[in-house]
Amino acid sequence: MSAQTMYATTCNICEKIGNVLHRSGKCIMDFCESAGRARAASELSRRGMHEEARYLMIGDNNDNKN
Repeated sequence: MSAQTMYATTCNICEKIGNVLHRSGKCIMDFCESAGRARAASELSRRGMHEEARYLMIGDNNDNKN
């Protein structure tokens, strides 16, 4: 195996690991955002602000999703 082949193989492996970590991080961030929204909506509802809680959960808040 030549040095060039080993370098290309290593780069491919690092790229795949980087992609997995990026996707995992995005999933964790999306989950935390969802949990935060649910907690905020729960608190709003508990305080009697039902319309605000409803908007928070089903409103148009996906503007920045790709």
